[in-house]
Amino acid sequence: MPVKLITNLSEHGIIVDRPAHTLPPNAFSGGMNVRFANGTAQKVPGYVGVLGTPNTAPWFLRYMYDQLLYAGAASVHTIKAGTHYDITRTAVEDDQVYDGSFSDPDSTRPWWTTGTGWSIGSGTATCDGSQTGSSALAQNVGVVNTESYTVTFTVSGHSAGAITPKLGGTAGTARSSNGTFTETIVAGSAGTSLVLEGDADFAGSVTDIRVTNNAPAYHATADQGWNGDALGGIGYLNNGIDAPQMWNPIIETTRLTNLTNWPAGMRVQALRFFKSILIGLHVTKGGVAYPQLMAWSDPAEPGQVPSSWAIDDPTKLSGQMTVDETGSALVEGQPLRDTFVIYKDDQIWGASFIGAPYIFQVAPIVKSVGVLTQNCVTMVDGTHYVMGRDDLYAFDGNSARSLLTGKNKSWFEQRVDPTHKDRSFVAANRTEREVWFCFPERGASWCTLALTYNYAFNTWGTRQLPNLSAMAEV
Repeated sequence: MPVKLITNLSEHGIIVDRPAHTLPPNAFSGGMNVRFANGTAQKVPGYVGVLGTPNTAPWFLRYMYDQLLYAGAASVHTIKAGTHYDITRTAVEDDQVYDGSFSDPDSTRPWWTTGTGWSIGSGTATCDGSQTGSSALAQNVGVVNTESYTVTFTVSGHSAGAITPKLGGTAGTARSSNGTFTETIVAGSAGTSLVLEGDADFAGSVTDIRVTNNAPAYHATADQGWNGDALGGIGYLNNGIDAPQMWNPIIETTRLTNLTNWPAGMRVQALRFFKSILIGLHVTKGGVAYPQLMAWSDPAEPGQVPSSWAIDDPTKLSGQMTVDETGSALVEGQPLRDTFVIYKDDQIWGASFIGAPYIFQVAPIVKSVGVLTQNCVTMVDGTHYVMGRDDLYAFDGNSARSLLTGKNKSWFEQRVDPTHKDRSFVAANRTEREVWFCFPERGASWCTLALTYNYAFNTWGTRQLPNLSAMAEV
């Protein structure tokens, strides 16, 4: 029987979508825990613990300068010289109410619900006494059942009746006079609303409404997770539920604090930066989601956080803009040269900084692909590598090039778990010149498999993962 020598084993790597008999002799129709480089097929090494036992299950990992930060459901930690440090915030002052002083220039104020007799204007919400029964001013503030909150509000122009604060259905103290009132309420299980309920006789105005959590722990979820990075010597973290956090300065003895100048009660699903500007994508105000809204800060001075997020201050460059064409949501964003690339779930847009008065000019770039979820974009050598809903691709700022078509596209589509796909992520392994596309296989809760793309040789390998939730780039 003749022996055939097969060489250059790294030319094609693994190609699953094509019948095995149609592949070149040096291509592979399957494989696991292998990579292809330098003309060879290589077995990947196993795993070894090097950083000790984390203090919380990490849902997010990021090197910020010389420290490895990891964040879990309720706490954030860092590792310096092998020692783990808790950097969870200690003081909360995380106001849950958006537009508690009724100063937002948006006259419609959809984040406030007003009952009979209530109207909003001139910095107050006023009940004129025309109601025939209890009537409420309400906002969804995202409180957590059984947690303790401090509720504050000011009553003015009182002429009759009483007003009672309620949080998650738990009632506080009825107030029947002018003044600023503060009390602690443990949120109940009847929803997540703050309600200021006037009785049938109440006539008066309220303003300066605040609801602050009394516990420093965070409220991250497994599917939402965390995102963030470092800019100008300051670390930024965001989980979409708590106020964005800043780590300033980035040292192991510094605790996180709520981001200075952040609008109370506003949340974003992704917090990224472009030049010296912080950008929030998929905005929520007072419990009302604006999936196509992009908000940005005034440029930050070196070593400082942005001074403003105001949308109506002509002396600032901060503002907001709707990025929409198909009604799809903003998911992720990353800088690429002179463009901030906005990834929707079905399109790619670009935002160019043009200065006042419009600040950013946005336009669609690619209308055929988007991103699967947050943390599914990484940049290597001026190219974004992206995990989409049904493909993996490289984006160079002008076009998206499929990495899987004709190779492993169908295999990838069939493998990703539809329930826990939002726990997928993409990371670079620059040492091996690879990008790892990590995802939960069907039936898995966390990432159990990675397609590894060698961008130097344009080949695919595979890697089994031990239920990973995050990966720090090396």
